[in-house]
Amino acid sequence: MADLTRIGKNNQKRDTSISVCDSTTATEANGLYNIPAKSLLLTVNVIVTVPEASATIDIYIDGTLAVDEVSLTAAGSTGNSLIAQVYYPVGGLVEVRPGTTAPTTGEVSVICRYIEVDKVTGELTDV
Repeated sequence: MADLTRIGKNNQKRDTSISVCDSTTATEANGLYNIPAKSLLLTVNVIVTVPEASATIDIYIDGTLAVDEVSLTAAGSTGNSLIAQVYYPVGGLVEVRPGTTAPTTGEVSVICRYIEVDKVTGELTDV
């Protein structure tokens, strides 16, 4: 077995990145921001900042549904987190789309937590 623990690039530390965007939900899709290329998406959270009775939204990333049917009925409530972690080799657009009952006035903050595989902190793990 080869010992690769002494190769410097194998010991470079990574950090978690977090992107946050406020969105006025609408009756059509809103592109919020892009997840960088070579990123492992860990969680997606939605915080309702301006509630709207019976309205729902969906969060899509790179065209794929990530969080389904977030209710906008109560301010401060949070939507479901992404359960399965997903790797985006070329990145992906984060979008808010109307759910089953399209909102007209509700607002949310969308929070994505991810690791950029090629971004290092400059520190090395002590070996």
